[in-house]
Amino acid sequence: MCVSEAVTAVTTAEGTPSLLVTDSHCHVKLAAFQPDELSPGVSTNSAFVCGVKRMVVCGTHPDLDWELIEKIAATPSCTAVGHSTLRMEAPRPCTAIPGFGIHPWFAPGADGGPNERVVDEKEQVVQGDGELPSDSQVRGDTAIAFSSPPCCQRAGATSEPVRPRSTEELLELLERALKRFPNAIVGEIGLDKLRGPPESVQIDLFLAQMKLAARYRRPVSVHCVRSFGSMLTALQQLPYEDTPPAIVLHGFTGSLDFVRSVMKIRKKELVDISANSRSKPKAQALPIFFGVGAATSLRVKGFVENIFPFLLDGGRALLETDAHHSLMAGGSGGTVAVHLPPGLPHEQLPTAPGEEERCKEGLVLGVAGSEQLMQLLYLVSGGDIERAKGVIERCEKTCASVFDVFS
Repeated sequence: MCVSEAVTAVTTAEGTPSLLVTDSHCHVKLAAFQPDELSPGVSTNSAFVCGVKRMVVCGTHPDLDWELIEKIAATPSCTAVGHSTLRMEAPRPCTAIPGFGIHPWFAPGADGGPNERVVDEKEQVVQGDGELPSDSQVRGDTAIAFSSPPCCQRAGATSEPVRPRSTEELLELLERALKRFPNAIVGEIGLDKLRGPPESVQIDLFLAQMKLAARYRRPVSVHCVRSFGSMLTALQQLPYEDTPPAIVLHGFTGSLDFVRSVMKIRKKELVDISANSRSKPKAQALPIFFGVGAATSLRVKGFVENIFPFLLDGGRALLETDAHHSLMAGGSGGTVAVHLPPGLPHEQLPTAPGEEERCKEGLVLGVAGSEQLMQLLYLVSGGDIERAKGVIERCEKTCASVFDVFS
């Protein structure tokens, strides 16, 4: 689904290059396109802006967003409209890869129901294992302030009530979704020390979802907050047969030591000793990858200088936003009505030929995601567009190795 290709770039009306990338982790909400979503962009005098051409849209619970994910999964090539930090972009195709999972925040508690364990908002933002800088990252004489906290921590959907369901019921629903949508990944799943039920409960659900992903040969998108020790142990002890084809630690905020440790993990297939085969299976490296986002990863001190180059050189880095995009209700005749803020014209997004009956929804890509991608690429490239293109090209190749199980 993610194909290695030359970096796609378009030009805005102002003549600024817009680099189009794959967003390896984001979410969706059903909401009107509010004017305040067009918040002022970060002033960087950047030589480029960013947009999304392909996205992995992850679900968090069957009662929160799976229905929206199913709509996206039914029309993975719907037209999307986005806006950069400079201007509203023209409608363009945007491929969506659906994901279904039970987020650790919503794992059933020990009594079979949700068991919230929440710390104050300030502490939640501190996700990394190491020291975190202030809300500005400084590279040379250029400072870029983060426009928002990590999206998964400020999403309105996470405050909605969740129907009490048993672990068995949740896993059954997940398996049904994977059978119904053979191109779907498993995510968002994982561990969170700051919020949700006790860690022992989270681990049981996490491992059960990993096992399902392995059974159906699906990649996983994993949330890990202040649980890197437990995550490392879980991955080390994970049997070969329960290991998914690709594991993405999204919004990675861990240390370089963690990266090195997890990359040393090897898995060996168990064989029947009574078999007459003379060849023994070789130990295989854990298929581990790391999602990098401006609102998460770049808050870790030294990430740009040390951790990101290590991930990029090792072919382990993916770009992401963790943004919540809006799914707009479709109009008649296969068009998608997008109500733009004051001062911008009302648009009707035409569907591709033959798509009139299938494409009844459209995605509006929030400005926060484009801003975060620009912030990330600006910092790691020093504002040089050719270096930014090089980063994108390498991350797109990694994307292909993660998601090509569907090809």
